[in-house]
Amino acid sequence: MNSKIIIFTALIPVFISCNYNNQNKTESKLNREISEHYTKCGQNKKMEAVKFLTANVKYYSSLSGDIHDSFVSVLETNYHKKPQVVLSILKESGYQHLTSEIITDQDQITSEFIINNIDLAYSIWDTVKWKNQVSFSNFCEYILPYRVGQEPIENWREKVINDTLLIKDKDKFYSYESMYDATNYLVSQLSNAKKHFLVAWGIYSTYIPPLEYSNLKHLNTGTCSELANLTTFVLRTYGIPTANDFTPLWGNMNGGHNWNALIMEDTIVPFIIPVNNGLGEYKGENCLPSKIYRKQFSINYESHRMKRGKCDFLPATFNNPMLKDVTNEYVPVHDIQIPTDKTKEEYAYLSAAKKENWVPIGWGKIKDNQASFTSISEEAVYIIQSINEDSSTPVSYPFIVNNKGEVNYYNPDTINTQNLTIKRKHPMDSEIQNSLLSMVGGQFQVSNDTDFKTFKSVYSIVEPPSDFPNIIDLNLNEKYRYVRYLSADSSQCYIADFSCFSVSGKKLTGNILGQYESQPLEYAFDDDVLTYYYKWTKDKNIWIGLDFDKPVSLSKISFSPRNDKNYIVIGNTYELFYWDNEWISLGKKVAADNFLKYEKVPTNCIFILKNYTEGVEERIFTYSNGVQQWK
Repeated sequence: MNSKIIIFTALIPVFISCNYNNQNKTESKLNREISEHYTKCGQNKKMEAVKFLTANVKYYSSLSGDIHDSFVSVLETNYHKKPQVVLSILKESGYQHLTSEIITDQDQITSEFIINNIDLAYSIWDTVKWKNQVSFSNFCEYILPYRVGQEPIENWREKVINDTLLIKDKDKFYSYESMYDATNYLVSQLSNAKKHFLVAWGIYSTYIPPLEYSNLKHLNTGTCSELANLTTFVLRTYGIPTANDFTPLWGNMNGGHNWNALIMEDTIVPFIIPVNNGLGEYKGENCLPSKIYRKQFSINYESHRMKRGKCDFLPATFNNPMLKDVTNEYVPVHDIQIPTDKTKEEYAYLSAAKKENWVPIGWGKIKDNQASFTSISEEAVYIIQSINEDSSTPVSYPFIVNNKGEVNYYNPDTINTQNLTIKRKHPMDSEIQNSLLSMVGGQFQVSNDTDFKTFKSVYSIVEPPSDFPNIIDLNLNEKYRYVRYLSADSSQCYIADFSCFSVSGKKLTGNILGQYESQPLEYAFDDDVLTYYYKWTKDKNIWIGLDFDKPVSLSKISFSPRNDKNYIVIGNTYELFYWDNEWISLGKKVAADNFLKYEKVPTNCIFILKNYTEGVEERIFTYSNGVQQWK
């Protein structure tokens, strides 16, 4: 997924009632009523499915109320509009500040609802040609459940089956003998339906409440969580065992991600819609997994919730007893032990970095001053913390686990110091790197012809430009009325800022010229490098320029490619820190150039650079051989 994807969505805690007598009575009543129904119908083969569902009803609830109703009202009125417009309307609607209510499934689920769900799940599972490729346990866990998350209850299987927009050729779908091929076909149909979905997370997120299928299908903006839930509804309806997998936090990024997994008997196939090259793609190429969990329908008795109980001081992930650690299904993992003589607690927490914070993502038990952790992925930076309701205390230095399972610590060395030259506060993502590469071959041209029939090329981009402003000094003997940036044939004319200056140093203004407008032409001239112009087209010779109304003398051109403004900005105030059981300052500096220099700083440690003037993106890094190495 792209840089805006990868999206982090907090899990809403699963409601578990403390009234076990009422739970057991409800479970027994449901089980009895549904069992009697299938006994009368002579369908005893469904009894195990009945037991599976009714045994877990007591752990579930819906999160609805004003916050859900208000969101749906806004969605129903605006979903047909462009995604960017819908996103803006949702952010301004104020529904996020409304209240929600929890309705337990015990109080709303009827035997008729469960029977309908079981019958529909079985009817298609009995029909598809790949039925024997699905074990009964996987059928129960990843096809049969009557809900996906905490969405309001509805008969979503009927709605999916009757939705003619999703599958245009059902005969083709049912003709597949391979479950993989059938999944690939169905996912391609879903991807086409959601190809214009606008993924918005972090500061762009509208914090969408749990949605049922009938509303989720209309959504054209949201997070990866909504895309994954929609996919689960659809695939499970059509007899495909589908799981929702997620990482609470990438090992090298400040966010997490949700996606789907096709559950096969000998492997899993992850994916997230819209797919580009078939099943198997679920993350950006540079995303480093840390912990990965799967949302089951049944309770996991080895979960943190079942071992330690509910802990309101921990992220919601730890309070969900339906989660299963599946990190080993995705990446090489190792079991490790970390000395923890600084704590007397029974539990320790594996934490990863989110900006300057250490966020718990896994857990282990402490015995004889050793904390044991299972299924730890390689190369991500972790720290071990002791956490209770009163405090959070680091009990180890940051570390990585290498491909041999060895633990290597970042223990600051203040004797053998180093000098640092820092150029960024956050790594550049692959999309921006590709935008820089795409500018190679572009030219800046001047002319006195409005159609540039005759022109003078004043600068050619022969290597990827800097992400910060690039200055072109001109030595022109003539005056020119028109100037333009002509993009390379392989580019879509990405450019974030394009400024021209007179011989006196004054910035020149003019009428904006351009052929196309995917993004507003003004974005290239608004002095904001975070907005950018481009035209998504296969056409060649795309350009954007200025008309000064009369020939003028030009002394220089400044241009900025599409970027994230995480480079060192001249005039901004920065502070560098290193970690030694806390963040220790190495001093504040006002940037006089597009880099910062620090002398005699510790080696073998983790750094973070903060910008106090602007921006929110920061990421930990190490430094060696004169290079920032992002972690």
